[in-house]
Amino acid sequence: MIVDIGSTALLLALVFSVYTTAVAAIAARRREQAFLASARRGALVTAGLVSLAMLMLIILLLSRDYQVRYVYQHVSSSLRPIYTLAALWAGIPREYAEISAEAGGMTMVNPHYLLVTKERVEKAHAAGLQVAAWTANSADVWDKLIDAGVDGIITDDPAGLIEYLRGKGLR
Repeated sequence: MIVDIGSTALLLALVFSVYTTAVAAIAARRREQAFLASARRGALVTAGLVSLAMLMLIILLLSRDYQVRYVYQHVSSSLRPIYTLAALWAGIPREYAEISAEAGGMTMVNPHYLLVTKERVEKAHAAGLQVAAWTANSADVWDKLIDAGVDGIITDDPAGLIEYLRGKGLR
């Protein structure tokens, strides 16, 4: 239901924003105050609908509703709620080389483990970068990172990771 409310709010916001833009253009052309007042109201309704959609997304993120693709892709159950809200700013994942260049040509990138894929690590290595993922604290995540080819793993359990790597013959 929350997804439906958010989706409907965004769809209505789109409709109202198109209406508001058209009415504002007519108001400017004809210099009619009634049209201008309608455009202002349309802008307020659009802002309200976008705010409602954002509220629904925040609820989905905090409730960790993993049936929603965006939540599944951007939220980890190991994150504290305050960090979960950072998913509101999640965008299209950027290439590690782009991030390195933006940071002044760093030679190592440290993405969250959920952002690591074999393809992204291979591209980073081709660009001369090392990749050390954080904060991986379980064997299944360590396996994923090892399979992806990372150069390092940042963990809250270094002794456990060392023991795990020794058991696999990797250290």
